[in-house]
Amino acid sequence: MFALVLNVFAESGYELWMRYNKIDDKVVEIEYNKSLKNILINFTLRSLNVASVELNQAITGLLSLKPDNNNTLVDGTIIVGTLASSDIIRNLNISAEIAKTGDEGFLIKSTVINGKSCIVITSNRGIGALYGSFHFIRLLQTYQPISKLNTLEVPKLKSDYTSEELAKYWIKMAFTHDETFIKVISKMMLQSRETAVDMRGALGLNHIMNYATHYGPGPWYKDKRWDAIEYHRADEFGLGVNRTATGSNVAGQYAPEVARLFSKPETCPEMFLLYFNHVSWDYKMPSGRNLWEELLYHYYNRKVDGIPAMNFDWWNYGGILRDVFMIETPTTYISDYKVQLKKSSPDLIQGYVKLEGATAAQLVEIAIPELKIELKLTTNKNGLAAFEMKSKPALWEPCNPKLYKVAITTN
Repeated sequence: MFALVLNVFAESGYELWMRYNKIDDKVVEIEYNKSLKNILINFTLRSLNVASVELNQAITGLLSLKPDNNNTLVDGTIIVGTLASSDIIRNLNISAEIAKTGDEGFLIKSTVINGKSCIVITSNRGIGALYGSFHFIRLLQTYQPISKLNTLEVPKLKSDYTSEELAKYWIKMAFTHDETFIKVISKMMLQSRETAVDMRGALGLNHIMNYATHYGPGPWYKDKRWDAIEYHRADEFGLGVNRTATGSNVAGQYAPEVARLFSKPETCPEMFLLYFNHVSWDYKMPSGRNLWEELLYHYYNRKVDGIPAMNFDWWNYGGILRDVFMIETPTTYISDYKVQLKKSSPDLIQGYVKLEGATAAQLVEIAIPELKIELKLTTNKNGLAAFEMKSKPALWEPCNPKLYKVAITTN
């Protein structure tokens, strides 16, 4: 058998937020190729260095074309800087426009300099020029025309953006303009907060995390500060921490009417229930389920729809999430096997070996060297060979986790 292992690496966290996939619109690509040939930046400010790195990365990814980075003006030069950092920008007679940008605003302008078509990204300060560079990249990601730019902005988030609009805007920049993709992924994004809450703090039962990856109570962890009994007050009667006036009185920090709301399971919002109250296991929730059933519903049922790797729609878009192993097999090979103790018989080992592509009467050998077992079997017409044999292996237990090496071969 020949095995080929291909390492397929996951994206970096940076690519999750700043992804520069190649433009798939041929008309837009042709226009951009003409306009994005050279980047000219005087690195007098750290923020301008960041702008250079990001512009180079964006243009290279979007166009599969690495721009030049030199001080020669050519058609398609992007000039980034401030009045203080760039002689070229100072000589453009646009200081009155730049003054309007404030400390963090920016001006993006298409212009002709010494007969060369250029794009200028400028501001009063380096940070504004950096923000302008990111804005320019967003124009490229959303396929906007860039031949006649004259944009002066003081960045601020529009107050009337809906969550849906923001999600779609980000998806178009990070992934694609495909409407089917946008519909599926925006749905996941919009419910992602509640998915995270269900997984790590359903019904106010906070910090459901593994110890060491983040402080969190696990039944297997022996530190009393962080076990479920102490941290979540889990006992035979119920679950949750009494933070009302009869407990630690954390609720008392709030206005009286709010404290009263939090202090009774019947009135406490479901998302804070177990944070403020110790609730009995059979307490009936508004859904009709008892407390335990409601916890299971939040943790297991709802997460299937919300976690990308468990959501069926994600498989169409998520790509390869881990290493991939490609295996080339011979005509006949071992496709399945089982070697285990017979149930209720600690002195009998049983199992089978299954060959794929086998004809009748193929030889199979099973060896367990430590037990001095060497067994020869012959497969039937379906390529299957079953066995049962006497032996007395040491049983696995936590204080003695004994394992045996088993070799299965065929000719």
